[in-house]
Amino acid sequence: MNRKKGIIVVGVFYLILFISAFNGIGVWQNGEWDLTSFLRFFAASITLTYIVYFMEYSHELSEIQLQITRKKEAESMKALHEVSIKDALTQLHNRRYLHQVFDKEFQTAKRHQYYFCFYILDLDYFKQYNDTYGHQKGDDVLCALADALRLYMRRSEDLIFRMGGEEFCGISVSDDKSKIQAQLKVLVHAIESLQIEHNSSEVSRVITVSLGAKIINNYDEYSFERLYKEAYEALYQAKNKGRNQICFS
Repeated sequence: MNRKKGIIVVGVFYLILFISAFNGIGVWQNGEWDLTSFLRFFAASITLTYIVYFMEYSHELSEIQLQITRKKEAESMKALHEVSIKDALTQLHNRRYLHQVFDKEFQTAKRHQYYFCFYILDLDYFKQYNDTYGHQKGDDVLCALADALRLYMRRSEDLIFRMGGEEFCGISVSDDKSKIQAQLKVLVHAIESLQIEHNSSEVSRVITVSLGAKIINNYDEYSFERLYKEAYEALYQAKNKGRNQICFS
């Protein structure tokens, strides 16, 4: 629309110029200004104006194309970044992303003096499940577990990750320790309630998980390595106690 208005304005300008110049034939330059001179002048003026006009138009198109290219490059970079920080099977964030965000989440919770929970869970007797039902079914179970994690750990303060194999972990932050504990207990029971058949399990006829967690609010004594170690120890406590349960370090 603006470009059409510009063309109209240029046309009107040259119409006025044409009328004025035509009326001056035989008067300008002591009578040396004739119709031929006028037409040459008029044609040259129009040509020059439209050359400048279309140069500007081409420049504008180039700028638009550059912006489109930059936008596509930014989208491609974002897509590549997403691929690099997500697990291909479950689409949960991966171990790499955990290391990227852990310090930020840790420091934010510390600043607000919230409770910070790091937990690890894995599927009970998952090797036996793969041996019995096949790896494709095993992948389906991992995706179902990821969906359950997304459903039950969906607060903005919850982050979940697939570490590899059947091992998953997460970060949960709250101003109430009991809320975190209750949320994780509900998660463990909810996974069993999916009723995914597992006749090779020694603890249940359906898929279950064991979960170990560490909840802190004394931040100065902890690092990622220590939290991971203590959550892992709690996980093995849950396994040694019979699996299909949660243990807090």
